[in-house]
Amino acid sequence: MRRVSTSFKDSDAFKKWEKRAKKAREQAVLEGPAHTFNQKIWKDLKNLLLEHNYRKCMYCEFPAATAEYCAAEHYRPKSEVTENGSKVPHNGYYWLAYEWQNILLSCTKCNSNHFDGEHGPHPGKLCEFPISKSRVCRPGPDPDKWIDDLVAEEPLLLHPYFDEPEVHFSYGRFGVLKGETERGRATIRICDLNRPGLREERERHEDRILSRIAMGVERFRSSKPLDAIWFGEKDPFSTYLNCLLKDLFNQTLGSKSP
Repeated sequence: MRRVSTSFKDSDAFKKWEKRAKKAREQAVLEGPAHTFNQKIWKDLKNLLLEHNYRKCMYCEFPAATAEYCAAEHYRPKSEVTENGSKVPHNGYYWLAYEWQNILLSCTKCNSNHFDGEHGPHPGKLCEFPISKSRVCRPGPDPDKWIDDLVAEEPLLLHPYFDEPEVHFSYGRFGVLKGETERGRATIRICDLNRPGLREERERHEDRILSRIAMGVERFRSSKPLDAIWFGEKDPFSTYLNCLLKDLFNQTLGSKSP
């Protein structure tokens, strides 16, 4: 997972989408939990996000070759809500079904049932949404403040639009992503971010690290900015690779990199 840019909001395509989404939101608030969701609206946003996010899952950063491997995933579940796989007494965050802040790109393995070769079946995120505080059960009067109101829930699942994943993760051996905070560990568990296929792919990409270290040492010694050495939004597994790169870079120089 990495922090995802929201610059897609500046596009004409998004502005047209947002007008449709606001009309659907009004209907959802009016009808409440009985609202029948218009799936086409969030699927249309998915297609926009696929191009913006370089066709990567926002949770695991695995590249998706086609749209069929990605879903328009609702960060806060729109209907049923679970914690540790058990339903909680909640009608779902139906009023957020058409909010761009609540719609993410997720690959089918992060989001749905799949088989983990080491630990058996894993449910994927699905409707899982654990929190630390009290749960918000209905929309407030001002839609522009909904997202701010929901911060008080203190969700355990990291949000790619708003959180800095490198604060919560570090790298381990053989492609393992380690959780450094409660939220980091919860996100790894919920999305199964250490499933065998992901670990193997992260480890395979580690061979790109050495050239970045050499570049960083050269730039450091010539007092040039180090921005160019870090893996960016186009790169698969950028958070894992940057955690590894920074640690190795610091070991090489014997000092703390920015």
